[in-house]
Amino acid sequence: NRASLDSRYPYERADLLAKEIKRLGEFEDGKTFLDKFRQLGFVRLLRSASINYCSKHIEFLPYSKSFADPITQSEEEQISFEEYAKKANFSEGTQQAAKNLDNVIKDLKENFSEKSDYLRVLVKTFEGVVKGPENKHLQLFYIILPSLTINYIEASLVAKEKLGKKNAPDTYICDDGFAVGAAYLLKLLGLTAKFESLHWFEEVENKFSKDMKKLKEKEEANNAQSKEKNSGYGPKDTEEIATQLQWSMRKLKMQLEEFKMLFYGFQSASILFRDITYN
Repeated sequence: NRASLDSRYPYERADLLAKEIKRLGEFEDGKTFLDKFRQLGFVRLLRSASINYCSKHIEFLPYSKSFADPITQSEEEQISFEEYAKKANFSEGTQQAAKNLDNVIKDLKENFSEKSDYLRVLVKTFEGVVKGPENKHLQLFYIILPSLTINYIEASLVAKEKLGKKNAPDTYICDDGFAVGAAYLLKLLGLTAKFESLHWFEEVENKFSKDMKKLKEKEEANNAQSKEKNSGYGPKDTEEIATQLQWSMRKLKMQLEEFKMLFYGFQSASILFRDITYN
């Protein structure tokens, strides 16, 4: 079967699974099981919250040309308030306060730096939990991910359509939290290679290319019929068909564009976890 499918997970199968899951019902807030499962942005949220917290405190750190930026300095270049306090013969209490300030600046520098790898910490913290015998079912996560991406694309397009409406809930232009969360879970579960073996994004591009080709053929056929006097179609009929085909083509292009953006985000997120190895 793999040979006949060119080693790709069929789009139709993923779409069917997504529709079957929707039939399981909704939560009180109107969200389906896929909508809840799709909310994987906690990883990105944690990182963003950390940087936001540190940036608000860094603005209070002293800066001058002779002092240099304490955030970008190396440990050898870093100013030590404790040493200055000792040289100035301040009291022990003041020296201890200066030492505490040095530690605070050091923590802010480490946490604000790009080297602060909270993603690595998350993987190391939860890998033992999710790989336990009671969570064996999670080893099938990569199978449901294609359906999740379809659900994500649908939700993303709906959110963008709401942008023009006043006080519309759940609107956004971009949500890369899903891509980061998906890459995180695949790494955590050791399923990155298995998901890549599905060649899912290649299948998506192939599917939309075929659909667009079919629409173009229909447009050409419709144009040919509109030119034939005895085709049985009037100008109004062919015009309506042309409008429908144009709308269908526009929808396909929008969906494909969203899938491409998701692919770029997923590839970028995967790089963040690529060098993380298990003990």
